[in-house]
Amino acid sequence: MLYFATVPAGLEPLAREALPRGAKLLHAGGGAALMELKTPPRAWPALYTNVFLVLCQAKTREFGALLRVAEATASTAFFAYTHPNQTFRVRFSQNGRLVNVAGAEMARAENLVKRAGRLRVNRVKSDWEFWYLLRQDGSALYGLLLSRPKVQGEKGALHPELAYGMALLAQIRPGETVLDLGTGNGIIPILLSAKTGGKKFTGLEIQENTADMARRSVAYNHLEDRIEIVTGDIKEAAEIFKPAFFDV
Repeated sequence: MLYFATVPAGLEPLAREALPRGAKLLHAGGGAALMELKTPPRAWPALYTNVFLVLCQAKTREFGALLRVAEATASTAFFAYTHPNQTFRVRFSQNGRLVNVAGAEMARAENLVKRAGRLRVNRVKSDWEFWYLLRQDGSALYGLLLSRPKVQGEKGALHPELAYGMALLAQIRPGETVLDLGTGNGIIPILLSAKTGGKKFTGLEIQENTADMARRSVAYNHLEDRIEIVTGDIKEAAEIFKPAFFDV
């Protein structure tokens, strides 16, 4: 099956490094990646923001033309995700912007899903979203949205896709020790432990609740032997880690 994922601008070169196991990267560029994958992962790497199951593709800059291709050739692979009587809505996007279409086109798009999947329309709150995407390079696709970035509830929290990019770009050599100042929920040490050969990772976080969350994340991933979360102020880091030495 084909999957299309948006990638933060400038991080496209990391798309290959972030591929789920067993995936084949077909194209990466323009803030997106197209890949082929037999079995989707339980969770998509944070570098990939919006992830779509591709149901059909076309070369066009018009929604009408893309809709005609979908009506003629669209795959029903979304059956693997949806269930009868669940709700859906249809969205249209051009160059990354949500747009409105004529009522007749919307009705055709909705009827296509209803006929194929026995799903019910709910334009306000739905279980699933089917998207028609027109891209700046003239490519277009129709797909089922599988994953999208969650809103970060904590002010100042690092977006996971940026954290993932930082982990992939980090030049950590095998055996080195790493200190992450302002570690937040511990995403940087966790990603670095998975992507590098670093020996030990320490995260410093001033907020007790957030530090506890980071420790739970470390425990959940069974990384207690490689990652330590310390509660404390960055301003006092020199005193907190006075006897310690870090390579990075």
